[in-house]
Amino acid sequence: MKSSAQNYAAVILAAGESSRFGSPKILLEWKGEPLIHYLCRKTIEIGLNPVRLVLGAHIKKASEIVHDLPIEVIINSKWQNGMSQSFKCGVVNLPANCNGVVMTLADQPYLSKRLINTLISITDADVVIPTYKGEKGHPVLWRKQVFSQIQKLKPHQPPREALKNINVKYVDWDNSLILKDIDTLEDYSEIKGLI
Repeated sequence: MKSSAQNYAAVILAAGESSRFGSPKILLEWKGEPLIHYLCRKTIEIGLNPVRLVLGAHIKKASEIVHDLPIEVIINSKWQNGMSQSFKCGVVNLPANCNGVVMTLADQPYLSKRLINTLISITDADVVIPTYKGEKGHPVLWRKQVFSQIQKLKPHQPPREALKNINVKYVDWDNSLILKDIDTLEDYSEIKGLI
């Protein structure tokens, strides 16, 4: 049976410098492999295609780490302009049959096939966001009809600014890991113990 992820792409935003963390978070060890390799491999296993990894600050090392995976590496030369610039790069020139993208952040390692399929199953929305106890999390599903809205984002505007005047649905999720990202070594240890 084919996954409902068929005809949905993954855009993994990994262009940041990790300046607050002190070293590149995407290179952290995660379950025996670098975090960025784990995230790319996991999205492939879920069935998302193509998988696009958007890089900026740490292109050389990250590209070497994922060279064995069937993914597209997208270079964001303006990564200092924030997350929205990376997202804009990630949704350009997707295949015509691509119905949308699942946007995930490189410092949020929780990826669940059940969650992705649940987001995709909500067909009457342009954007589908998981929530835990009312708090918005990741990954987020963006359907292709809103890609033009994403392209209108200005430097340093977060992607949520593109949500104005479009149909957004929220899905209650049963796992708080959709909220957890790695900002500190303590976060890294905590999340690693939970996944």
